[in-house]
Amino acid sequence: MVSASLDTLVRLFFQLGAVSSILPIFMLPALGTVTIGIVFGEMYTRTAVTVRRLLSSSRSPVFSHFGDTMNGLAVIRASKGMPGIFCHQLADKIRPYARAEEATYNLNRWVAIRIDFITALVLMSAGIIAIWKADVLKAGQVGFSLSSATRLSFVILNLVRNMNDLEVEMQSVSCYFSYFYLSHVI
Repeated sequence: MVSASLDTLVRLFFQLGAVSSILPIFMLPALGTVTIGIVFGEMYTRTAVTVRRLLSSSRSPVFSHFGDTMNGLAVIRASKGMPGIFCHQLADKIRPYARAEEATYNLNRWVAIRIDFITALVLMSAGIIAIWKADVLKAGQVGFSLSSATRLSFVILNLVRNMNDLEVEMQSVSCYFSYFYLSHVI
């Protein structure tokens, strides 16, 4: 996770550097956009950690239900009405899991839409700056800066997701060490 986050961070700096080397004035809207992207990423990360906990806690009863079913499969097959009871119990356990999955999907769409909007603003500002400096810049330079600004969307979204995964992993390790310390010291 750390290497993926660092790799994405380096890509972000190279993308910004590529566009800014041709259009130095582009640094201002790009830095503003990256700042807003980081704010949205932090909001996403704080919420995603909670949603992942909900997802994990709602997934556990479904798996334990299947484990219990495998232990008593002969009883389910032999008893009249047990398959229906099994299905109703499973449905009761899948509902919270489905709601948690839906929350995860909606959260991922929320951050993707916001990052896409922010990077569309970056692309628009790069286009406006390129048109404004059209008499100074060559067409190839304008095309290169616009294509680099387009890739910026992908890089920022990957950075947000990688940082989220890193945060979750760090919290998991922190919880493990806290549990380990409390269980062995006390």
